[in-house]
Amino acid sequence: MGEFNLDGFTLPSYDSCTINFTLMIQLTEERFEQILTEKLAPLATKVDVREGVEELARMVSAGFENIRERLDVRERMTVVEQKLQRIGEALHLNL
Repeated sequence: MGEFNLDGFTLPSYDSCTINFTLMIQLTEERFEQILTEKLAPLATKVDVREGVEELARMVSAGFENIRERLDVRERMTVVEQKLQRIGEALHLNL
């Protein structure tokens, strides 16, 4: 690189480029971290995912409980219909 003279001192001009390059690297790293933080902020964390899984498990469990209750009602209705049919037969009724 070329040289320049400053009050009798001769300094290579690449020193200022090295300082500027280092400064640019620091600024680039800071900006990269800022952008990365902004982009990652809306993403779910492990805690968010864990809470979501727990909520889903509760919903599925409640859904299965609802299905069990409905199946239990069907079984009871079948028994009631059978008893009603026997009563109708005993009374000679067509139900």
